[in-house]
Amino acid sequence: MAQRIVHYLIAVSLAEEYPVSDRQRFLTGCLLPDAYRSVSERDITHYKVSEGNIHYSDFRRFREEFRDRILQDDLYLGYYLHLVEDALYRRYLRTHDYRRPMNLEQRVQLHQDYHILNSLLIELHHLRNELERPIDLSAEPISRILSFQLPELINDLDNDFREQVHGQCRYVTPDIINGFVTEAYPVCAQEMSAVRNGHFTLEPRDYAYRK
Repeated sequence: MAQRIVHYLIAVSLAEEYPVSDRQRFLTGCLLPDAYRSVSERDITHYKVSEGNIHYSDFRRFREEFRDRILQDDLYLGYYLHLVEDALYRRYLRTHDYRRPMNLEQRVQLHQDYHILNSLLIELHHLRNELERPIDLSAEPISRILSFQLPELINDLDNDFREQVHGQCRYVTPDIINGFVTEAYPVCAQEMSAVRNGHFTLEPRDYAYRK
């Protein structure tokens, strides 16, 4: 999955090019699928489907469940675009120079890469934290997916903006992330424009991957 600040960067950029009615709801939605407690819950919030060794995020099912909401409510539109971005990210890593970490030590370094990249992206794109308080999800239909841990997610985002981590990335490099954003943004922008016109253009199976 793409890291939190990458989702946030794409969300802010989309909101600037395609002004949204409720910026707080949109930015929250673009992060909300990551407001889980465990890997099993991540599969639920990301609508993961596994068919043998083929895996994908079934964002079509999310569309079917919340179609009218996606078309009318920025929270649901943001959530939908997060799922699309993660599908794009999986495909991007598999077609570029990415070495998947295989053991615990390598996975620790991967997370260190994310911290380093957070600082780089925030500085490069002059990002600021616009989500200092969680919105109330208690009456939202989207809450039937999961009891989202939104306050914790907002706190984690705040930490992303506060930390200053420097060093050399080993697995996910600045070139990989910048290349992904450059490639993914037009796809998300095109889909957002399509949603504004009442339809969808992307299919989840087109972004399936093998493990």
